[in-house]
Amino acid sequence: VAFWLPRLNSALRRYPALFIVPVLQTSWILFTVLSGGIFFGEFESLSTRQVVGFSAGLATVIAGISILMPLASTSSTPGLAAPEEADG
Repeated sequence: VAFWLPRLNSALRRYPALFIVPVLQTSWILFTVLSGGIFFGEFESLSTRQVVGFSAGLATVIAGISILMPLASTSSTPGLAAPEEADG
């Protein structure tokens, strides 16, 4: 929490909440699952089929988040400014 809360505050200053909150929540979940799997050694006993399924799940989550990213052409929409435009 001490790591993510300052990142959330910083991100909310730069990006619209409808974009950044799902991105940060998904990042939190992905890193938690990966670090838990590594720390507790859960990945060592996965079969090939399970590794493929886990990898496909991760790819699906990343693809879903990429769909949320605002396009450069929509930067004229209020609240969807590109990061470099949001600072100045």
